[in-house]
Amino acid sequence: MSTRRLVILAVALAGTAFTLLPVCNAIFDCGCTWPMWGAADHCNIHHPGPPDCPLCTNWALGALAAGTLFVAWAGVLSVASALVGPRR
Repeated sequence: MSTRRLVILAVALAGTAFTLLPVCNAIFDCGCTWPMWGAADHCNIHHPGPPDCPLCTNWALGALAAGTLFVAWAGVLSVASALVGPRR
């Protein structure tokens, strides 16, 4: 595997880890936030009763959302890498 692909995958993984919870909050208005501001500490799963954030309560749905976001990041970074310059 080329260095360029490894860098794209590493940056996509970092982007996913950094943006998953803010995207969750944007979709479900659950209180999840950026990692440096508490991440899921403010999520509504910590309050008794519904509504509960579907990504935080269902690991399969959370994993699907994380995988989808990772693929999106990897796709955007791959296209950007192709537009920036030719491979050596």
